[in-house]
Amino acid sequence: MAAKKHSDAERRRRLRINCQFEALRTILPNLIKQDKASVLGETVRYFKELKKLVNEIPTTPSLEDSLRLGQCKNRDFARVVFSCSDREGLMSEVAESMKAADAKAVRAEMMTVGGRTKCVLFVQGVNGNEGLVKLKKALKPVVNRKPEATNNNNAGSLLPQQQ
Repeated sequence: MAAKKHSDAERRRRLRINCQFEALRTILPNLIKQDKASVLGETVRYFKELKKLVNEIPTTPSLEDSLRLGQCKNRDFARVVFSCSDREGLMSEVAESMKAADAKAVRAEMMTVGGRTKCVLFVQGVNGNEGLVKLKKALKPVVNRKPEATNNNNAGSLLPQQQ
């Protein structure tokens, strides 16, 4: 009786492990071989690559305007990272520029600190170097545009103006 329980428990354990390997096989982007050793090796390599990418990303917007574009490894997406002065309508301008370059954002991460905005976009529809160049030409004027000064000292305030 104890041997049967042990055998059933072992079968359930193997089934759980195999399900976890199957899940890893579906999420690893560059998996060539399907055996367990290859899956584990690729998982470790991919995890280290992601950790390195996370460490390279600055946590706050830079003080200088910047625009960087690059093709993602799976070639389906381009990655756009820019930092510029925050202003009203910035993201609308970015969306219009991307539309003009036949690109579509599928994911966006944005942070605004101290009047500066940093944005990371993952974009579809950018094919090869020509597409990257076209997108960069469309976005560069938006990123480099300075916010317009207003004559109203209370601009952006939620408080009513005193008369």
